[in-house]
Amino acid sequence: MVLLEDGERIKHLLAEAISVLCKNGLDFRSELTVEGLLGITLDNSDIFLVNIHETINKEVRVCNIREAVNKEGGAGGRTPQGSTR
Repeated sequence: MVLLEDGERIKHLLAEAISVLCKNGLDFRSELTVEGLLGITLDNSDIFLVNIHETINKEVRVCNIREAVNKEGGAGGRTPQGSTR
C-alpha cells in the first residue's frame, strides 16, 4: 500500500517534472497551462490519482535602460544631454 507521504511526494514530483518538460519543450508566448489526471496502479491493487493543474507564465525580464548603460560602462552614470533624471 502506498503511504500517504509517498503518494504526496510522487504527486509533487510528477506535477513538477511534467510542468518543467512542457515549459522547456514547448514554445509559448505568455502562458502555458498543464491540466491532467494521471492514474497509477501498484501491484494491481493500490491506485492513486495525480491531478495536475499548473499555469506557467513566461518570465519577461524588463531592464531599465539607464541601469543597463551604467553596468556596461557606456554613459558612465551620466544622463544623456537633453534628458532629465
